[in-house]
Amino acid sequence: VSKYQETLGCAMCHFKAQHPKHTVHSTLLGLWTWLKSLVEDAGSAQSMSCSPHSLPSEVSQKLSNLRHGPELLKAIGFEETGTAWALGHVQEPASIVKMFHDIGDVEEGECMVQGKEAEAARDQTLLIMIPDGFPAELFFEEVEEHVRQALSAADPLVAPASGHIGDQYRWPDRGYDNEES
Repeated sequence: VSKYQETLGCAMCHFKAQHPKHTVHSTLLGLWTWLKSLVEDAGSAQSMSCSPHSLPSEVSQKLSNLRHGPELLKAIGFEETGTAWALGHVQEPASIVKMFHDIGDVEEGECMVQGKEAEAARDQTLLIMIPDGFPAELFFEEVEEHVRQALSAADPLVAPASGHIGDQYRWPDRGYDNEES
């Protein structure tokens, strides 16, 4: 592992650890969408020089305002030029492609979680607290539809076992034979 890969990996981990999954995904997807063609054109070259390309302002502002965002941009090879970020030299384009690979997978609708991790990702716990003295049957009549909606809601980053990212969960995805279990 090169020093560049280590620095980039650490910056990416710090960034991911500080923000919710949906924020990380949308931010990195915006960055990767812009960066992908520049980096992939360089292929597996050890370094890439190009005339400076400024990051679009909406992506630049979003990353600059998030904790560890500026550090991630610097690790990739961006330089701050006043209020913008410009990319002029990248040490290892292949490392960037590898680091952003999972972002591309999510973009294409593939599930990043596999095997036992998928089982754990689908393990859901629902805690229902009924107010003291409130009849349980009446309470469940009132909240039943909301509970069903919550359990079938799509996850923007993880695909249900029976579908693709963005698909709603079905009861077998949650471990039940049918809706009435």
